Parts: sequence; C-alpha cells; structure tokens
Amino acid sequence: MGDRPKRTGKRIGGAGILAIAAVSLGLSVRNGVQFTANFVAPANIQSSAISTRQLECIFQAIRKQVPEGVTAYVHGPTHTLTWRMAELSTPWLVPQEASPPTAPWRLSLVYVSPHSQCHGLALKVQHL
Repeated sequence: MGDRPKRTGKRIGGAGILAIAAVSLGLSVRNGVQFTANFVAPANIQSSAISTRQLECIFQAIRKQVPEGVTAYVHGPTHTLTWRMAELSTPWLVPQEASPPTAPWRLSLVYVSPHSQCHGLALKVQHL
C-alpha cells in the first residue's frame, strides 16, 4: 500500500510538468509567430528600406563633400545617428567625437523635409 501513493504522486507531478511544458511551448510558438508577423509587416519593411536608403545617401554625401583622410568632428541629432555617421565615415576619414571639437572639419546630420535627397536627413559640412 506504500508504493501506490508514491506512484500516484509521481504521475501527478509528471502530468503537471508535462502540462507546464506544453503551455510554455504553445506560448513560445504563438509569440514567435506574432514577432515574425510584425517583423515582416509591410510598414516595418518600408521603414527599414527608408533607413537603408538614408544611410547609403549619407555615405555617398560624405565621400562627395569631404576630402579623403581628413580628421572630422561628427555629430548627429541623436546618439544613434552620431554613431552611425561615425561608422559610415570611418573608411573615408578619421571621425572624432571630442568635445569641444578640435578637428578642422565638422560634419553634422540635420533633419530636413522627408521628401529631400536623403529621406529626411541632410549632411552639413563645415571646414574651419
């Protein structure tokens, strides 16, 4: 009579673990499907495409407006854009984020009309 309650307890415990695992797996699948649906939504894809075109445009503007190999202070309207501009300019020039800026060139990103050349951003170049 002592083994029967132990077996019953193990079965109940195993069933509980199995139920928790099934619920967890079901929620994981549901969340994964929702995340994927949001990720491939047309609005998200369009936003990513605009961001990519902005970065390509800024990359080309840096190469057109600034001589190769110079040291330039880079600044954007947000920390993320400042970091991106430094990253984009690195193969062409030596970016600097020092404060106060000591570089002879200053590159800034400014917000402009969304229908402008770089889809809402413009490169402002100053040579001191």
